[in-house]
Amino acid sequence: MSFLYPAFLIGALAAAIPIVLHLLRRDVAPEVPFTAVRLLRQSPIERSKRRRLRDLLLLAARVAAVLLLAAAFARPYAPAVSPSGTLIVAVDRSYSMGGPGRFERALELARDAVREAGASETVAVLAFDDRAEILAPPGSRADARAALGRLEAGFGGTRYGPVVDRAVEVAERAGGGRLIFVTDLQRAGWDDELPVELPAGWRVEVRDTGAVAVNAAVASVAVESDRVVATIANTGTSHREGQVRVEVDGRLLGTGAFSAEAGDAADVPLEVRPPDAGVLSVSIDDPGGIPADDKRFVVLGASDAAKVAIIGSGSRGHSGFYLARALDASRGERGGLEAVLMSGTSLAQVTGGLRREEYAAVALLSTRGLDRKAREELAAFVRAGGGLLLCASPELEGSVLSTVFQWNPPLDPIEQGSRPLALAATDPRHPIFRPFGGLSANLGQVSFDRVWRVASRGWDVVARFTDGTPAVLERDVDEGRVVLFASD
Repeated sequence: MSFLYPAFLIGALAAAIPIVLHLLRRDVAPEVPFTAVRLLRQSPIERSKRRRLRDLLLLAARVAAVLLLAAAFARPYAPAVSPSGTLIVAVDRSYSMGGPGRFERALELARDAVREAGASETVAVLAFDDRAEILAPPGSRADARAALGRLEAGFGGTRYGPVVDRAVEVAERAGGGRLIFVTDLQRAGWDDELPVELPAGWRVEVRDTGAVAVNAAVASVAVESDRVVATIANTGTSHREGQVRVEVDGRLLGTGAFSAEAGDAADVPLEVRPPDAGVLSVSIDDPGGIPADDKRFVVLGASDAAKVAIIGSGSRGHSGFYLARALDASRGERGGLEAVLMSGTSLAQVTGGLRREEYAAVALLSTRGLDRKAREELAAFVRAGGGLLLCASPELEGSVLSTVFQWNPPLDPIEQGSRPLALAATDPRHPIFRPFGGLSANLGQVSFDRVWRVASRGWDVVARFTDGTPAVLERDVDEGRVVLFASD
């Protein structure tokens, strides 16, 4: 207990007043001799012990009253109990959690973890797939439960490194605590990840939602002149059988049957003749599995497509999945672009390196795993006339790029996400915006929640965000060109 005005406690010395008065009033009556005691009127004699007890109780009451009065003026209060730590609950929202009942199970485990938080612990909530997001900063359990109520499963891959990085940001403001992962423990989540660690005083716990017991996926599709070959992967724990459907622009072209053992894949040849153009899709029915991988699309009629290397995180460049799908959609009668997914580790193992005659450009989404040989390959490709697209992300390190290309001043971006921003084309005649023509203004209808603030010195600004910060920048590197998009 503490006191707001402790000086008033000096008034407690006034408790000595009743004590002094009590001692002074202890007079001894003088003896008076009587010759005829029998003439006195009879009266009951009060016992001295009872009277002494009453006097002591009265004295104690008076002293207590003075002490309480002094304490009241001193304004006592109980200081709030400071939090003893922080509980961080990280919930996996990757596409593998999208199976029936799986994400609901993850949310149930997360709510149990929040309920188990100590009375003096603050609670934070993170959501992660191939990136991590702070849904609720350290606060009350009610705030954490509200954040969990807004959480939904997504379509990203599973990466554990960004979760630890975000947890470190939270841990910097807390002395210690616990990090609880609620996940299905995808092994690929640690592929090509650099070693990570939490500050001292933190503990890591895992709440396993369980592996996917039943799931089949359309792993790949090969289109030939007179047939379509679909590869069906069974990642579940039991034998699977089912039907495979081939459609072109929504029209059923043919069906076939697949049979795959647990943990194995089966090639299903479908004797159909695909047309020369259109969008072909191969799909299966997978009740109880993950719906996101039950269908795969192929753009027909693409020929002589130029290759674009997408260097992302993961053994197969998982973070470049959507960019690869967008580039593949450009393939048509006039060629288009063919995306080749790879990681920083596999780049150094490419036979012959990044040759200009084989790759039209490189899209760099992550610098993780880029060893010395891979960095030299990338720099040589650009200096020889290649094009390099940089997409801002937590996995793209400006210091690494500045070292590779010897940029001065170095690339030192600041990530910000205060409010959604839109894109504004500074130069509509630039080759990036020329294909849009008069529709380039429609790009402003897309909002970006997380962007980089980049100093424009040494760069040409092609487009800006609505707050004036550069959005698309470019610069020459010898014979090549680097384009930086300040969002992901």
